[in-house]
This record gives sequence, structure tokens and C-alpha cells, in this order.
Amino acid sequence: MRASKWIITGVVVLLCLVGSALCFIAYNGRISNTVKPKVDNDKDFNLNIFKKTNEKEEGNFLISPYSIYSALQMVRDGAEGDTYNQIAKMIGSEKKSPLSNEYVHIANAMFIKDQYKEAVESSYTNGLKNNYKAELLFDSFDTPAVINNWVKTNTKDMIEKVVDDIDKDFVLGLANAIAIDVKWESEFMCSTTLESDFTRLDGTKMKIEMMHQSYEHGTKYIESDKAKGVIIPYQEATNLEYVAILPNEDLNDYINNLTTEELDKLDSSARQANNGLNIVVSLPRYTNEYTYDGFAATLKDMGMKDAFSPSSANFTNIISKDNMKKYDIGNLYISQAVHKTYIELNEAGTKAAAVTFFGFDKATAITKQPEYIYMNFDRSFMYMIRDKSTKDILFIGVLDQPNEWKGSTCKEE
Repeated sequence: MRASKWIITGVVVLLCLVGSALCFIAYNGRISNTVKPKVDNDKDFNLNIFKKTNEKEEGNFLISPYSIYSALQMVRDGAEGDTYNQIAKMIGSEKKSPLSNEYVHIANAMFIKDQYKEAVESSYTNGLKNNYKAELLFDSFDTPAVINNWVKTNTKDMIEKVVDDIDKDFVLGLANAIAIDVKWESEFMCSTTLESDFTRLDGTKMKIEMMHQSYEHGTKYIESDKAKGVIIPYQEATNLEYVAILPNEDLNDYINNLTTEELDKLDSSARQANNGLNIVVSLPRYTNEYTYDGFAATLKDMGMKDAFSPSSANFTNIISKDNMKKYDIGNLYISQAVHKTYIELNEAGTKAAAVTFFGFDKATAITKQPEYIYMNFDRSFMYMIRDKSTKDILFIGVLDQPNEWKGSTCKEE
């Protein structure tokens, strides 16, 4: 099945379910115990969350570091004190420069429950509009229809919904969506999609749909002493590329020890297909859905602990202490974190989507800490979709189970 015209490579939705009040104020006016750490290299965040995910997950998985990073900026801007410091240590203290690419659609929104409209700090909403071009949507939120409709629209129908129902303490939701429309620079031919063997991480073999392509230009071969792979470009104007990396030895060991230096080494080794070099690629055709149930645990492992604690979370840049008292709101904390993705890679291009959900609740008088239970690509490999110029990683994941062979499903247009 060919990718549709609109191809989604990323969406992050940050929905703050705040007990009895709205969320968020602008990123200014820090209190005295809030330190502004130097901005960390976002490449480190990309690899850190990828490696943490790989430690917890088995088989196929896919996350969108760019979307998570972008959404966490908005959470950070609503935090104070140690809550702010922990998030800023993880992602930096300054606003990340937006991706300058006309083929990448980025949308932000804040969903505000009508009755709490006045509780939210105007400096925060102004900051969202000025810094993130966020739209403000007001509703009674008796149902999640407004939220889910926005998500569906801004993921080009790839994500049907992110909220099943609305909690009685819902106050505000915050969403970031990323969408792109891309096809391969040189499409794979349906006639070359054949049955092939694929070896999974556990050593078992399966019959899969394997696409084949011989490149005389555009595609690059990369190699280090630990791995080899290819960089396959999408249409030139998009400035996006697909990177597939096949380690020489165990995939998990490679990912656990992966560094930015290793990625730089692979990039610097690139040899582009030309008259003297043909690059023959066999790449699995795959469609995967992934739900990252351990997302909250991963963020806590990376240092973002207070935000999930009813007693320690400090989101007074969302709702001031005065407004908490005025609107009878308990302390705000993140009670739920969910990350979901979808990807379809086929002969025409790549179609993918992601959604991240953060739920904020109010702490009751008696608080209880929440419980968290924590070349020939014929074998499992890691892959990325990134911007050619900035190397921003829109998606990064592991493929351990491609489409099972049931006859070719490809149809020429």
C-alpha cells in the first residue's frame, strides 16, 4: 500500500489534565531557587531517550525525540524550582530553534476548560502564542471531542484519538503536532518486492516483504568499525533522509553504547553512489504501531522526577499559588504519560505519526505517590528519519519484525 500524499513523521500531543484548574504560564520570572542550566546538546537528549527506551522495550519500537523535546519545552516553561531544574537539565533552558523546513508542518495548541479560563497566567499563554505559535481552544470539555478532532486533523488522520474520556478534574491540554509530506527520491519498484528471510533479535527467522533497489546516485553508504548502513534521501526539496544502521554484532549492545561521536563517524564516512559506485539496498517493507507504556518511567530515569510527585511538583508558572487557593486547586503534578507512534514504510515513501500524552491532576489533602512499573537489512536494525541540514531526528526506532510475507501487497500507481 503506497503512502498517501500527506505523510506524517511526527506528532507530539501534550495534554495536561490538571485537577480543578488550568495550566501554564510564560517562561519568565523564575524564583530564586530556579537555576538556568546551560543548554544541552539536543543530540544527547535524542540518544538518551532512545537508549532508555531500548532498555525497557522488546522488539519493534519507534519514538519521536523531536516532538517529545518540543513538547517538554512547553512543560518546562510552566515549571518552577526543582521541577524546572530537572526538566531543564534534561533538555536545556532555552527555546530550541524551530525546524526551518517548509515540508514539515508544525502545529501547537492549548485546550482550556471554560470555567478555568481566568486561572491560567496570561504571561504563559502569551508565551505559547509568541514562542510556539500555539492556538488557544476553549470548551466545556464534557467530552474529548475537541481534543481528539484537533489531533486527528493535525496528524492527517493517522492518529484517531489520544483521549478516551475526560476526567472530572480536567483543566487544560497542550498539544504539539508535526507532519510531513515526503516520498523517496527514487521509488522502489513493486516488481522487485520479493519474499525474503529476516532474522529477529531472538534468533528466529521469518519470511518478509523485502524491497530491492540499486542506486547510482543520491543514496550513501556509511560505515564505522562497529556498523554499516545507508542514507536514503526523500525527494530533494524536502531536505529529509532515512538512515538505516546495521551493527556488526548485537543490536542491543550497539544501541547501549551508541554516542554522538559514532553517528558523526558514520556521517563522515559517507560514500555517495555515482558512476563508480552502485549501492544495492534490500530494505524490509513494514507497518508498525507502538505504545510506549513505560514513558513516564523513562522520563523519571532521565531525571524528571518531581514533575510526577503530588507533593514535590511545582507548576506555579502554570497556576500561581494565589490562583490555586482562589480556585480551590490542589498541587498540580503529572499523573499520566503516554507515547504512541505509527509508521508505514513502503515502495513510495514513509508515513508515520506519533502522539505523546501528559495528564496533570491536582493533589488531594492525603497524597499517595503514584506507582510506576518499570545493505541487506535481513536482521534487526535501527533507523532514523532526520533533517539533512540540521540532523534533527524526527523519528528513531528499532525494526525487529517487518511485514510478514503473504504475497506482495504493493500496487503500482
